Amino acid sequence: MKKMNRFKIRSIFFLYCMVIVFIILMKGSLEFTIETLKNWNLTAVLSGIESANLLPFQTIQLYAETSNRILRFSNVYGNIGIFIPFGLLLPYAYEKTVKFGTFLSYTVIAVAGIEVSQVFSTLGIFDVDDILLNCFGAVLGYFIYHLCFLWVKLQRNK
Repeated sequence: MKKMNRFKIRSIFFLYCMVIVFIILMKGSLEFTIETLKNWNLTAVLSGIESANLLPFQTIQLYAETSNRILRFSNVYGNIGIFIPFGLLLPYAYEKTVKFGTFLSYTVIAVAGIEVSQVFSTLGIFDVDDILLNCFGAVLGYFIYHLCFLWVKLQRNK
């Protein structure tokens, strides 16, 4: 791929990642975020660690059982959907992530990093289910990337 195209894709990927971090960390208003950061203290971090969900599928089960469809959709499908572009863009931007093992490693590190930053910034709650759902969305994007790549290859061979 040409260097300029790779630069453009990497720039888009970087901006996408910034938007993701903004959406995840600044769920509330900017005022709320600033106030939370002003009142940051170690006690709040320790409280966040204590309230972390470390049991896989616990939150997913809770949302599956809720009658509030909007809550279920935004938390389950939102966590999946928001990371589909990650799976599409990462292997396109960085060739070494085309292999699934490398892709998955980078994805888990990035998603876990965001979850951990929620605890230490006190701007959110650590939830292992968010990691599972975000990684699932990225993997869906990864497979869509490969299907598109295969389709383009088949079209060229016609």
